[in-house]
Amino acid sequence: MVQLATSRYQAASLIVASGLVPVRITLGHPRYRAELDRVGLDAVQGALSDVSAGHEGRGLVLLCFEDVVKLGGLSCHRRSFAHWWYEQTGQVVPELAVPKL
Repeated sequence: MVQLATSRYQAASLIVASGLVPVRITLGHPRYRAELDRVGLDAVQGALSDVSAGHEGRGLVLLCFEDVVKLGGLSCHRRSFAHWWYEQTGQVVPELAVPKL
């Protein structure tokens, strides 16, 4: 299974430091759940695997604009995806975040 994480576009230094391939997942207002259910796990997993394979098998960081600290967990594309992915696969998709001091 492809290693996955999420983050926001504005966290460029975290994304670079992670070594993960940045993948844009935004396309309008977050209506992600219905689209994911329509497409299905196999197709989504295949697409993620294809992107990873095109980048030497590296993991992926799925990106959108929202600040989940301010807006809450399921308020954006990436965290909605992470929740859906966990429900489908049991794989936790962590949010790249600045370490707490």
